[in-house]
Amino acid sequence: MATTPAIRFKGFTDPWEQRKLGDAGSTYGGLSGKTKEDFGHGDARFVPYTNVFDNPVTDTNRLEAVEIDFSQNEVKYGDAFFTVSSETPEEVGMSSVWLSEQENVYLNSFCFGFRQNRTFDPFYLAYMLRSSSVRSDLTLLAQGISRFNISKNKVMELSVPVPAIGEQKLIGQYFANLDTLITLHQRKYEKLSVLKKSLLEKMFPREGENKPEVRFAGFTDPWEQRKLGELGVIATGNTPSTSCPDYYSDDGIPWVTPTDICESTQLVTDKSLSELGQTVARTVPSNSILCTCIASIGKNAITSTTSGFNQQINALVPDTNLYEPYFLYVQSSLWSETMKRNAAAGTMQIVNKSEFSELITFIPSKDEQYDIASLFFRLDSLITLHQRKSALQNRLKRGWLKIALPDQHLYFQALE
Repeated sequence: MATTPAIRFKGFTDPWEQRKLGDAGSTYGGLSGKTKEDFGHGDARFVPYTNVFDNPVTDTNRLEAVEIDFSQNEVKYGDAFFTVSSETPEEVGMSSVWLSEQENVYLNSFCFGFRQNRTFDPFYLAYMLRSSSVRSDLTLLAQGISRFNISKNKVMELSVPVPAIGEQKLIGQYFANLDTLITLHQRKYEKLSVLKKSLLEKMFPREGENKPEVRFAGFTDPWEQRKLGELGVIATGNTPSTSCPDYYSDDGIPWVTPTDICESTQLVTDKSLSELGQTVARTVPSNSILCTCIASIGKNAITSTTSGFNQQINALVPDTNLYEPYFLYVQSSLWSETMKRNAAAGTMQIVNKSEFSELITFIPSKDEQYDIASLFFRLDSLITLHQRKSALQNRLKRGWLKIALPDQHLYFQALE
């Protein structure tokens, strides 16, 4: 069987073939005859199950120790690994391709290896096996009730698309480059998040103190103690009746629930309030601080426009003549720690308006607030940037993999 994809890299016109995996190589087993005492030491390494499950291309930094054993199957560059068991059929047969020349590396006993005969470019093989079409076919091969398994013989019967090796290389390299970008932005996001956590600890006073460890030049005065209720107006939200659809619209103001509040500083809500809904909802202006107060206590956000919010959220509308809103938003993560500690102790399972108003914090001068807010705003913007880029590229990758093999008659759409 052969077919031709609708859109391709320039210079390729030949039809793609369908070929069984078993016709392109052979299988081998993972570690065998081992006890738990054999692991955790030795000069050899093995690829753990989670490494195969998580990565289309095996992470060579995620290996575990085992003694050298020449009776075991050593993995080779270009080998593909498949998981053979999982709790759900959708997670059976997850694949990963080994792209290292490292010696004395074996495969864990809960996976099997596939050594191809150069039919596939290794990168193409890695991403083709993770495409939605091939994953769907592998899921259909899963057997079981409470736990699902897959037979390597069945996997070898699986038909997969095989373009010319030159076209494979371009497709494989495209996805490899995309993964590199995703990893780059994810690492930058993680480093910036660690930096932010460190700065929060150093640029705000520790418990029992009224001065932070690190300050901008020119600021020496102690910070002053305040209750949250002294910083502005405190309000608790409400929910306009969901049985009245006229309260909600697609182009109204945001209506915030705890599920809408995430790590991003940008609030994106599932629902919006119509003009009618705003007459019965509790709303706050832009630059208000929202803090969840029931169940998932201590998730925080700052509003960018007039917003409504439900009864699981307390809001602080700060007096902007005295207090810098973004400073208070950054500081709100520290209020959250207090609320979470009290909740864990069983004294504040619900942080009502009165309790929220009584929370104690420390406030510097308006100028110092502004400098701290400016620093964290820039830092948060970078964190959000890399978070968005990573998410965007992940969506792009998923989208390409979905259109890559939507069924057994349509194949990779490639970029020019």
